[in-house]
Amino acid sequence: MNREVGLLPGLAQKFSRARGLFALVSVLVRARGWPFILSWFHRLSGIILFLFLMAHLWTLSSLADPASYDAKMRIFAFFLLAFLEWVLALPVIFHALNGGRLILYEGFGVRDDRVMIRWVACLSIAYMAILGWAMLRGDQSVSPALFWLGALVLATFAASGATARFWREPQRLGWRLQRISGAFLLVLIPAHMFFMHLSFSVGHDSSAVLQRLQSSFVRGVDLLLLAAVLYHGGYGAFSIAGDYLPSKTAKGAVGVALTVLVLLLGWVGFRVLLGGKGG
Repeated sequence: MNREVGLLPGLAQKFSRARGLFALVSVLVRARGWPFILSWFHRLSGIILFLFLMAHLWTLSSLADPASYDAKMRIFAFFLLAFLEWVLALPVIFHALNGGRLILYEGFGVRDDRVMIRWVACLSIAYMAILGWAMLRGDQSVSPALFWLGALVLATFAASGATARFWREPQRLGWRLQRISGAFLLVLIPAHMFFMHLSFSVGHDSSAVLQRLQSSFVRGVDLLLLAAVLYHGGYGAFSIAGDYLPSKTAKGAVGVALTVLVLLLGWVGFRVLLGGKGG
């Protein structure tokens, strides 16, 4: 009884903090609007995904020892960790769809934020529901080559449209490539997350991953995906840092550090994929 009473102040304090956070968001929405809030969520989700990329590549690097990889993946058989894995899909799909909204806003004159934000929310909910269903079933299967052929065609179509619109813009090359890579990843990142959770073995069993990478086509798609993610994430992180760093020297130092990090991650990822030990 005393223990329960002792917990009440802590719970009340947490509730008060949560209520204060919602109140702050509400004030910011009224003052600046939802686009301002979503711009911060977009940056935060991008940082989360970049950190996840590092963890993902570290995990994949253990495929050199299949038993080690299987041991790491076995923990995701527990419901709580599987649930957290599903939750991770939320920043994935939000970042992809909100990035698509920004591309339409900047390049194609789609300026009705209220409608577009609703579309982002509805499609995100639908994606999470379908992904959750697939993860709960855990017995879905599809031809990897056929799945990735369809995804690659759609991604190439999206990137081609972005290229046609942004390539002649009077902006830096890095800015233009950021939009083009974003359009490409708008399809491939949610597709990758969905494919890897069609069944537990698809992304969690070393033999299934290694067998899939025997296909040169699938490996090629993975290499394209890795290159696009590294560029998009690295440039995005540099842009965020550049908005707040006070001097060119600091920006240059961060740029060098991010370049080294991206090259290191690229070396790890390309080594894994080209060695046939990745997924």
